[in-house]
Amino acid sequence: MMYCPRCGSKTKAEESYCVICGAQLPKDIDERAQGQGLTVGG
Repeated sequence: MMYCPRCGSKTKAEESYCVICGAQLPKDIDERAQGQGLTVGG
């Protein structure tokens, strides 16, 4: 499972941007798979 590092929503490997918050997703799939680096309050 992959997640947006900004808002924590689930993402797909082929997506470049989060469909929920619009943040650019890391190209490193491992970084997204960890679901780390969430920021609170945007």
